[in-house]
Amino acid sequence: MRARGAVGAALAVVAAAVLGSCARASLDDLATSRDEVRAAAVEDVPAFAEAIGGEVRWARGEYEQYGLKNDIAFAYEAEALVDGSGADLADVADAFAQLGWAVEDADRSPVTATRDGLRASASVRPDVDEVLLSVDGPRLRLAGGARPAVEDRGQQELGLPYPVFVPYEPPGATPTPTAEG
Repeated sequence: MRARGAVGAALAVVAAAVLGSCARASLDDLATSRDEVRAAAVEDVPAFAEAIGGEVRWARGEYEQYGLKNDIAFAYEAEALVDGSGADLADVADAFAQLGWAVEDADRSPVTATRDGLRASASVRPDVDEVLLSVDGPRLRLAGGARPAVEDRGQQELGLPYPVFVPYEPPGATPTPTAEG
């Protein structure tokens, strides 16, 4: 029984040493990851939409937080909605492959792929004729409890051209005034 306690104590010391020595990312690392995700999304989202015969409806990115209390990681994730394509799983997998992504799972939705440390997924929604595309950076644990700056949090436009949203106005409704008059 005493030997078991000594082994347990030794394992706890080894585990603490290993976990304590894990390198943490800096805010600069997180910003670099964000820039890589945004660059990949800006380049690949329009090409992906074209490859599946659809149109980008919206595209945005934001930091996502994972974990609890002292074990928190952040990842920058870009999402886009592509519609009007009639795409199926094979079309999505082909589009990823054409863009240089290594397709990992194309047998079900979401289709997943990786490239240069980034992960992409595309959920096919045939009932509404759309594909939700996501490009995600790695989850990074930050040193010293650091967090992304407040101004960097929340949704950020990716600067991609896409159709302007026109809100639905029921027949007989008073038109919503615009800045143009």
